[in-house]
Parts: sequence; structure tokens; C-alpha cells
Amino acid sequence: MEYYAGLDVSLWSCAICVVDGKGTVLHERGLPCGIEEIADCLAEGTSIQTNSGAAPVQDIRSGDFVQTKDNGLKEVLWVGKRHIHRAELLRFHQLRPVLIRPGFFGDHGPLLLSQQHRVLVASDQLGLSLSCREAFIKAKHLAEYVPKAARVANGKTHVSYCHILLESHEVLFSGGIDSESMLRGAMALKGMPRRVHQPFQSRSALCFSSCHF
Repeated sequence: MEYYAGLDVSLWSCAICVVDGKGTVLHERGLPCGIEEIADCLAEGTSIQTNSGAAPVQDIRSGDFVQTKDNGLKEVLWVGKRHIHRAELLRFHQLRPVLIRPGFFGDHGPLLLSQQHRVLVASDQLGLSLSCREAFIKAKHLAEYVPKAARVANGKTHVSYCHILLESHEVLFSGGIDSESMLRGAMALKGMPRRVHQPFQSRSALCFSSCHF
């Protein structure tokens, strides 16, 4: 008996269908893959500090250890990846990456982040009035309110995003900039395999004492 599998993919949903040689549907399943799941992501090529030095984010695997700002080395529990093609970037501006301009936050090169990804900055670095010494600020807000620090990379024709999930929400050393690991909230859990997020469903997402912008 021969079997055939078909995959239907759009920005909003994915569906897989298995049929036999007579066209009888044997298995059919839908999977979510919406815009809201492109949350806190680093673009492929970003270097991450690990226990053995800097490594490209796309080379990091579950079981590796990354260096965090506050809690030393932490084990990577899961790494997620998604490639965004030109057609999606043209149609959905929310998917376009933000370019952090080289050198704005110190000795670092250019850095590409998803619009929802947050970087940790000191209040005196931005010239803005903040209620705390440090703040997590979304990349899209840096581009909107501090254009000398960042801009939306509208010219990109494709981008690959990577998530790094740790046991707790941490600050990573990403391309010379302090940025967040994947925040295990409701939005992020929707885009994760069930076997990964099930152990965390009974826990509340970790809240940070830092202020948010």
C-alpha cells in the first residue's frame, strides 16, 4: 500500500494530511503558526556567549550552556527556529527585523532582532525619561522612539529567527548587547511543541523587577 503526505503552509496556519492510494484521508492535523508567535527572537548569525565562547545562535542546541548576565551558565532547554520568506516580509510589516545600529550601546556590531524582542538598556543611554535605572525595551520601540539606535530593516528579503528557552527568563550576551532569552508566556507557549511546554503550563511566567517600555 502506498501513502501520500501533503503539507499546506500559510502565515496563519499549517496543516498536514496523509492519504492512501485511493485518496482516503487517513490522518489530518492543523498546527498554529501565526504572526503572534514571532515574539522574542534573535536573527540567525547573532553570536551568543556560551560556556565555550561565542557561538552563532543557529548552532546552539538543547543541552548546551549559555552565559547569563545575572545567574552564570544556564542550560538550554529548547531552541526554536523559523524562516520568514520575502513574500511574508512584504505583506506583514510586523515580521520585519529591527537592526540595532553598530556601536550605539558600546563596542558591538549590527544586531538583527524580531520587533518584539527586548534589549536591556541603561536609562542614560537613550536620553529618555525612565522610572528605573535599567529597562527592557522592545526592538520596535527603539526603532520608533530612538531612531539613532535602531531602525526597521525594510530592505531584508528573508530572515531566520531563533528562540532560546532556558529554565528561567534571563539576560543573554547577544552580539555584544544584553538581550532577553525566550519569555515563557502564553504567546510563546502557543508556538512550542506540546512535549516542551507541558512541564511549564502549571507555572506562571516569571516577572522581572526591571521596568518595561
